[in-house]
Amino acid sequence: MNDPKGKPPKLQPLWQYRYVVGRTPPPPKPRGGAEGLPPQEILPAQLEPLRLEHEWRPSLILREFGPARTDQEYLARLVVSVAVFQGVHRILELTEKLLTLFNLGQPRVRSMLADDALKLRKEFLSDLHKRIAGARAELAQTRARAANDLEGEPLSPDGLRLLDLEILADHTETGIMTHEVMARRNTTGLDFGVAVARALPLQRYAEEWVERLFGTAQMHGALLFTPPDYGRVLLVYSDGRLAYDPGADVEAPEG
Repeated sequence: MNDPKGKPPKLQPLWQYRYVVGRTPPPPKPRGGAEGLPPQEILPAQLEPLRLEHEWRPSLILREFGPARTDQEYLARLVVSVAVFQGVHRILELTEKLLTLFNLGQPRVRSMLADDALKLRKEFLSDLHKRIAGARAELAQTRARAANDLEGEPLSPDGLRLLDLEILADHTETGIMTHEVMARRNTTGLDFGVAVARALPLQRYAEEWVERLFGTAQMHGALLFTPPDYGRVLLVYSDGRLAYDPGADVEAPEG
């Protein structure tokens, strides 16, 4: 509709880039996280698309993803490997489940910060609250790139990157911590929840998290398994071959 003064209407672009907080590729420079978190360095290799010649190849993706650096990262990287193995739709589902968890957890953690019974853990809770805020900002971007990368959709230049797997691993770790902390009512309970979240997971605990985030612990062509002599839960193919070990580098088969 024309302006009453006779001026033509102002045209708006159909799409306009908007700078957002977080690790959105391509980054102009290292920058701080949400609400004062330290800056995170982004390597050029992390901006490479996960699809190789438009194909989703989990074995090669998990080789590039790499192992956990600490015991605390073990379960989070195992959960992300399950999503990668099953496909882009599971990565999209994982981002949505984590965002739901953080939407519920952030008000609870905020109320815990005001609880005098937990004042000895105020520094930890404050850091967790910042991590949740950063997770909500970054996961929204990863969710959009996962939606762009779904099979059946037109190929998008802004699909999933290796960086998105690191984002998912970081924030799955935060999600596990948030879940364990939310139900605690005193310092002793809080310390116990933190210890559980940071420990190497038993197979049953890992299966509970896979079921919580994906609706079922059953996978097509793979399963979680703990070798008796190894003592750590792994992702293996149905025929027993190793698919991913969060504790060691993965050698992907050729082809």
